[in-house]
Amino acid sequence: MRRFVTALTFFFLLFPSSTAFLQDAGSGSPREILERSWASAPSEALPLLERTLPVSGDLRPYYLVELARQAALAKKWKESVRWSETAAEIPEDIADSRAFWHGYALEASGKADSALPVYRKRLETGLARDSSLYLAFFRISSGDAEGMTARLDAALPNLSKTDPETYALSRYLGGLCAVRGGNWDFAVTAFSAFAGAREGRFPEYAPWAAFYRGWGLYRLGRWDQALKYLTEYLDSWPNHERSWQAAVASALSAILAGRDPLPFTDRAVRLAPDSGALAESLLLRATVLVDRRDFAAAE
Repeated sequence: MRRFVTALTFFFLLFPSSTAFLQDAGSGSPREILERSWASAPSEALPLLERTLPVSGDLRPYYLVELARQAALAKKWKESVRWSETAAEIPEDIADSRAFWHGYALEASGKADSALPVYRKRLETGLARDSSLYLAFFRISSGDAEGMTARLDAALPNLSKTDPETYALSRYLGGLCAVRGGNWDFAVTAFSAFAGAREGRFPEYAPWAAFYRGWGLYRLGRWDQALKYLTEYLDSWPNHERSWQAAVASALSAILAGRDPLPFTDRAVRLAPDSGALAESLLLRATVLVDRRDFAAAE
């Protein structure tokens, strides 16, 4: 018995948070238990929350949303969705959290099509103040990028100052959402804002943002601007996944802008990722040379 007590005391010294949870497993008010759960791991929080879940009352929705959050953190997606969908009347101060964790668990369950309406319904109330909800929407939506960005900016007008990282990410994800929806004008606006706001953040996203900025301008027929930004992209990331596509678009933009396309056709030939792309690049180069009556070089 002494050895057991000594071992248990040693365990509590190593894990004081576990001590508090075990000591209060059968005691403490529902509010106290709920508050401790917010700072506890799912393995500790879930069993206690389930045992002490109020049958009714003001705290019940808070318990349900916390159960959904903890279950999602434990990657128990079905349980998380079940807890979210059990909650009926949700107080305004946890409505954002409920929507986020509900949608997050649906996405992780492979049900992104079901998650999107959850995000949208909350965001369209105009009351959402959690930037994570907007980011989640942008990540999977293929429409309304411009409208949701306007909602975000109205809800959190100082976001660029209070949380510049989230602001930059919202422009990037909003830009991708616009690309998927074919809103090239807003895509250019969003990726331009990302370029100005990122300040060295998200280096893995920078080449994609730069490409889509130039590509959007190309799709809009703004040839001089497209050529400028596609060239910047090619010079900065010459071997990126979209470099060949950018080189071809640059050549065509140069032709339509009355500039020399040959440097870009040559670049497209060098960057061609496969035989089909190489044939297309060689044909484009030959067409330019024939137009110049340089038949020998075109052969």
